[in-house]
Amino acid sequence: MEYRLKRRDGEYRHFIDRGEPYIDNVGAFAGFVGSSTDITEQKLSEDELQKSHDELTQYNQEMQLINQLNSYLQVCRTVEETFPIVSYYAEQIFPECNGSLFLFNENKTLVEAKSIWGENTATMEVITPDDCWALRQGKMHSTLDNDERLRCNHVDDSVENYICEPIIAQGEMLGMLHLEFASHDYANAEDKEQHIESRKRLTKISADNLALSLVSLKLREALQAQSVKDPLTQLFNRRYMEESLEREIHRCVRANKGLGLIMADVDHFKKFNDQFGHDAGDLVLTEFANLLMSSFRTSDIVCRYGGEEFIIIMPAVSKEIVLKRAESLRETIKSLAISAKSVELPKVTSSFGVSYMSGKTVVAVDKLLKAADVALYEAKKSGRDRVQVSEEDLDNEN
Repeated sequence: MEYRLKRRDGEYRHFIDRGEPYIDNVGAFAGFVGSSTDITEQKLSEDELQKSHDELTQYNQEMQLINQLNSYLQVCRTVEETFPIVSYYAEQIFPECNGSLFLFNENKTLVEAKSIWGENTATMEVITPDDCWALRQGKMHSTLDNDERLRCNHVDDSVENYICEPIIAQGEMLGMLHLEFASHDYANAEDKEQHIESRKRLTKISADNLALSLVSLKLREALQAQSVKDPLTQLFNRRYMEESLEREIHRCVRANKGLGLIMADVDHFKKFNDQFGHDAGDLVLTEFANLLMSSFRTSDIVCRYGGEEFIIIMPAVSKEIVLKRAESLRETIKSLAISAKSVELPKVTSSFGVSYMSGKTVVAVDKLLKAADVALYEAKKSGRDRVQVSEEDLDNEN
């Protein structure tokens, strides 16, 4: 039999008794014969071994979840795709926590909570770098092991225990991982210290893994943008336009919706280069591109086709709306006031060719482009600064 006794000084000792019944000469039970052994050290060793086993099991489970998180992050195409994945796995890696993944905006002036998990995290969703000690110092800040006098401005006073860990990769600070821990009862000071250190270590590992994945994604996005964007206007380039047009044609046919194609050309563009220099010509193209970007839906695809020609793909739209948008754009362009080196440039006008497919049948990319190109040629031939619609019935083309 094992049992525990409390000594006068308050210390507990563990004992094990071993014995057997004693039978006297006449065969009657007379008691027990045995020994009592102090097994306190053995019990403490067993408890430590079990505790280590539990900690190792928990650590292995946490590392398995982090590995699963990494496997998903590695196949994400954009940074935005990572946000729901991060929140899903963070809830499992830190089940007792509320938390947020903060990332810097493009200008590095604000830090925004892009992914939030748990129940009602008590931190602001948009903060400045000065609001957080971790972002100021570039290292972990925690109230788990201090008296809470050093608190970040972005955390509500109701939160006693939290960790802010900066996310840094290749010398660049990308953001911060914020975790809020519930109150925890500890058996002794040693248990408290071990628990705090394990949480801090897990937070650091998680932040480091996020940093590597995010910086890789940002680099991938930058390379992707360079491959599909025109460097001068930042519009999509011809290669991307052709790929997108093929895709959108089939989508519209499946949905039985129309697709419009607008081909725009800056009238008399050569005079800007010849009279005012190529910098002025580039400025005209840039301003023209900015106007195009602000004049269409996010679902529309605005591209630089080449030189001073631009193409706008408008999926899932009626022919009337395409024409109305082209005519409105033609009028708006004439109001552009562009100055180069304090010299006001001549008014800019543009000609437009429009082709349209109803979505009843698939139309080849080159046929849709050729129809818009022919319409644009007719607009320029007729005096420029006008919208010309292709009269070709593309739906009946073989």
